Amino acid sequence: MRELLRGLHLEMHQRLREVPRHAAGIPPDRFAAQLEGFARPTVGSQINHVLYCEEAWVRALRHLPKREWPHDQTSVEELFALTARAGKGTVEYLDLVSEVALGELLPAYPDYWVGPPRTPAFILMHVVTHAFHHKGQMVAMLRALGYPMADTDLQRGVTPPTVQR
Repeated sequence: MRELLRGLHLEMHQRLREVPRHAAGIPPDRFAAQLEGFARPTVGSQINHVLYCEEAWVRALRHLPKREWPHDQTSVEELFALTARAGKGTVEYLDLVSEVALGELLPAYPDYWVGPPRTPAFILMHVVTHAFHHKGQMVAMLRALGYPMADTDLQRGVTPPTVQR
C-alpha cells in the first residue's frame, strides 16, 4: 500500500507541476485573473489551496501543528516552492509510516482535525483525489482564460516514472 500511495503521490505532483509550468508563459495579470463560478477564483489560488490542504492533512496525521502558510501566493515561482514544500512533507511521512499503520485509525486526532476519523491511507488517497479535482478546475480556468493546457491525465500526457517491481 505504501508504494502504491508513494507512486500516486509522485504522479499527482508531476501533473500538478504542469500547471505552473504552463502558466509561466501566461502574462501575470491573466494568470491572476479572477473567474466566477469557482470556489477559488484564480488558478494560483486553486494550486495554493491543494498544496495547503496536503501539508495540513499530512501534518495532522503526524500530530504536528499546522505551519504558517502563505495563502496569498500566486506567482509561478512561489507555487513551485510551495509544491516542493507540501510534497516533501508527504514523502517524509510515507518514509516513516508502517504498512500496518496506514490501514489503522489514528489513536487520537489533533484539535484541528476536520471530518470523521479516517485511516492514513484514506487521507493520502484523498490528497491525490483532491488535487486532481482541483487540477480539473485549473485546466478549465486556463481554457476560459484562452490558454488551454495539454493533457495531463494519469494515462496520457506526462511520461510516468519507471516503477520498481
